[in-house]
Amino acid sequence: MKMFYKLLLIVLMLVLPACKNSDRNQAEGLDERSSLLTEKRITAVHTHAFAVRYQNNIKLVDVFAPPEYETIIYKYALLPHGKSIPPGYDDYKVIRVPVKSILAMSSLYIGYLEKLNALETVIGIDDKKYITSSTLHKMIDEGKVSEVGELANMNFEKVIELDPGLFLTYGYGSPSSDGYDKLIDLGINVVSTTTHLENTPLARAEWIKFISLFINKEKEANQYFDLVEKRYYELSALTKNIKRKPTVFNEAKYGDVWYLPGGKSFAAQIIKDAGGKYLWEEDEHTGSIKLKVEEVYSKAHEADVWINVHRWAKLEDALDNDPRNEFFRAYKTGNIYNYNSKLNGIGGNAYWEEGPVSPHLILADLIKIFHPGLMPDYEFYFYKKLD
Repeated sequence: MKMFYKLLLIVLMLVLPACKNSDRNQAEGLDERSSLLTEKRITAVHTHAFAVRYQNNIKLVDVFAPPEYETIIYKYALLPHGKSIPPGYDDYKVIRVPVKSILAMSSLYIGYLEKLNALETVIGIDDKKYITSSTLHKMIDEGKVSEVGELANMNFEKVIELDPGLFLTYGYGSPSSDGYDKLIDLGINVVSTTTHLENTPLARAEWIKFISLFINKEKEANQYFDLVEKRYYELSALTKNIKRKPTVFNEAKYGDVWYLPGGKSFAAQIIKDAGGKYLWEEDEHTGSIKLKVEEVYSKAHEADVWINVHRWAKLEDALDNDPRNEFFRAYKTGNIYNYNSKLNGIGGNAYWEEGPVSPHLILADLIKIFHPGLMPDYEFYFYKKLD
């Protein structure tokens, strides 16, 4: 009899905690058998542009307008297929997940989807010339992926014919201009992001979590991002105690204007993390600032390093851009670097496809440029010095 009670006590000890967990899950509206389990949840840490709540087996996604991130501009309710939406979500756009087909209107989405092992969901892109993924080019050649043209001249009939489960595009935080009402009226799920407006590299990379919500790949997104974040912090720690920081400026004249990243942009932040001194670091803009050539020259003519120079491949390109560029110290010393080591030959650049989701690779390249002694055996991934 004593043995019986002992066995009963052991069984109760094992069962009661499970019951308590089950009660808690039910109270939170969670179904333990669903795909929305706790370990597959995501939380946005570095970006303030979107937030996720899990409720009644629904993923409620709010997207906020930059730069203050106080106004919700998009609200998505992501439901499993076959599940009815309960009352109370009338102001949310309902999208069934996992989405089975995606039309990606930017190569950066290809970078995110490739890291999530989800390229098989892609059925359409804007233009293959911007894509560097060999896997996707093979899918295009096999007729599995169609081109619909760039946003300004998009083939609406082709988009409608493809009928994607998700139309991924980008915008500037304005529903009136980012929403593509014509497609929305036709029942196509348009989702717009503002990744390019983030002011830190890790915030841009964290949008992989946002993409993962629509294809139920949260676990994979968390795993990948955690690795990127860890490596980014390890690399930036190398420059923490550097005393001598080279002065840096970037971009080049475009027409009669020189567009430079603002001092609060992700481009400025990654220069700082790499141990460089961005000459416009005191500027308060998160986007680009527009300057005259004379303004740039007055501040940057003695700069140590010049990076991110359009499509330049050799030093002579600097003079073709503007003969006055020869007076910059960085030109005289040949200290000009560009992110053009991985081109597809028809206009695509892996920097724009892989860079947003893999900022640690950009950071490693910049550390090699600014402080080569810190990484003597490292070989550039995106960058190379102009010939």
